[in-house]
Amino acid sequence: KDLETWRHWLKQNAVDGLNLSYLSRFEFVRGMLLKNPPSAKNFVALGVLNKELLKLTESEKCFQSALKLDPKLLEAHWAHGLLLLSEQQYDAALKEFSQAIAIDGTFSIPYFNRAQVYSLSHKYDLAVADYTKFIDISAKPPELLVEAYANRAVCYGQLKRFGAGIKDTEMAL
Repeated sequence: KDLETWRHWLKQNAVDGLNLSYLSRFEFVRGMLLKNPPSAKNFVALGVLNKELLKLTESEKCFQSALKLDPKLLEAHWAHGLLLLSEQQYDAALKEFSQAIAIDGTFSIPYFNRAQVYSLSHKYDLAVADYTKFIDISAKPPELLVEAYANRAVCYGQLKRFGAGIKDTEMAL
């Protein structure tokens, strides 16, 4: 309903000739979400928006609230992990991505993100394993597949497994 309202006013503003570039879409959506009753998914959405608005402390509070309401909410663990990764809190990010994987091992993206953390932590064997798991899961965003092959090739290079790295580079290409 909120999205329909936003689209209505987007069309109306275009008719009226208003310049929407001065309005923050994130702030608009954030305002709409703040009107909703508290729920774990609402807090996750607010956490993501706050992160995009660089309100990192508020983002952290939202994710904590979401996890308090629903400790088994995959999206909360994954999105919180992304925040922690962006803040270079690698150990905490690993815990969140691992928790998301424990909740639903068929959701591929936390494997990709956990592999990123392992690679940044120079744990290349673990990164290769998670990139491989991400590649092997059938439901994955195709735009990340090239990046997964390229990143895994770098990890293979660090492990001096150049043949495997070359194969992954070819797959990325």
